[in-house]
Amino acid sequence: MISGSTTREKAGPVLERIGAKVEEHAGAAMCVLLILFMIALVGRASSVYLWYDELVVVRVASFPHWRDIWNFYARGLDTIGLLYALLIHPLLKLSASAEISARLPAMVAFLVMMLCSFVFVRRRYPAVYAFAMLLLLMSLPLLDYAVFAKSYALEFGGVAFAMMCWQSAMEGKSRGWNVVGLWFGLVLALYSHSFAIFLFLPFAAAQGLRDYRRKRVDWPVWIALVSYPLALLPVLRGDLLASKLYGSNFWSPPSAALMKQTYIDYFVEDWRLILILFFAAVMVTALLRERTPSTEDTQRLTTGFLLPEWVFVVMLTALPIYVLPPSYLLHAYRADYVMSFAIGLAILLVTVFAEHARRTQAAGVVLLILFASVTLRKDLKTIPEGLHAMAHPARSACAIAGELR
Repeated sequence: MISGSTTREKAGPVLERIGAKVEEHAGAAMCVLLILFMIALVGRASSVYLWYDELVVVRVASFPHWRDIWNFYARGLDTIGLLYALLIHPLLKLSASAEISARLPAMVAFLVMMLCSFVFVRRRYPAVYAFAMLLLLMSLPLLDYAVFAKSYALEFGGVAFAMMCWQSAMEGKSRGWNVVGLWFGLVLALYSHSFAIFLFLPFAAAQGLRDYRRKRVDWPVWIALVSYPLALLPVLRGDLLASKLYGSNFWSPPSAALMKQTYIDYFVEDWRLILILFFAAVMVTALLRERTPSTEDTQRLTTGFLLPEWVFVVMLTALPIYVLPPSYLLHAYRADYVMSFAIGLAILLVTVFAEHARRTQAAGVVLLILFASVTLRKDLKTIPEGLHAMAHPARSACAIAGELR
């Protein structure tokens, strides 16, 4: 009994010191992680051929002029891919293989999503929790879209950028620029996928609660939220034509079972992370029991998400639920269309754990170590391929062609 108590007393301060070091060098650690992850994504992209959906986007993007790309989508021949096709139109002329150049915007957008989500959590919680949230994002189904030559990753980047700007505007930091950033992020998401129009609900619910509590309406934020759907007008005719052309025969009609499967697949893909959360909670409870919070812990107890931020995260997590009813009118529903909910769910899981652990550094370090032990080993294993592809792009293309033959 004495031995166990002594172990807890020794382990707690050690973990807190590790957490303090992470806190001190959070910016540098984030830069290193983004660089390593970008190299790993290049390696991942260089080793997998483009598949059907990607080939359609690349074929359209290879049209001689950007007006040809616009006209293709304006005629309703497809709905997802206009923005992405326009972006990769000049990139296809790079010396890199199409597998890399066509997926480059998705990789960059995914890194933007990681950075903005990190900032969103880091402002309210110790850095160890923000890094743990990133590892959770990287290990769940969202990672597949980082090397997918279609607009989904652009939507994730737009959502994360918008929520970071909304949080900054709420704090009064450079309000004008952040309100514009909120609008821009949501427009980017909307041009990536028309289902992003439903993102209005989590932002509106959170902002509405904030205004109610302050007894004052934040008109600039509301103008950004109400006006961003209007950006859909230039492409609305093409979307309506596509809905008429494909809607009644779409291969994935909406259903409650499909909506439930969206959540189930999220955990089935990496079910071990649920076990990690469980064991981390047990370990943290053991470490913190009978322990008086330090000065650092006491300071951290004063932080955490504000109530409007909790509402936003919960509403974003619930995205598949309230998107399902209107999707019956559109005759289409796929998990891909609402995968932005995964950003909210990753943030929700980690921050709820942080609240359970009283936001202590020790708890965050335990969670971070456990996540890193299963995530980084898998997600960064393609770094050698990435370095090779960046140094010898032509050889990389020949190697994948030889593998297919």
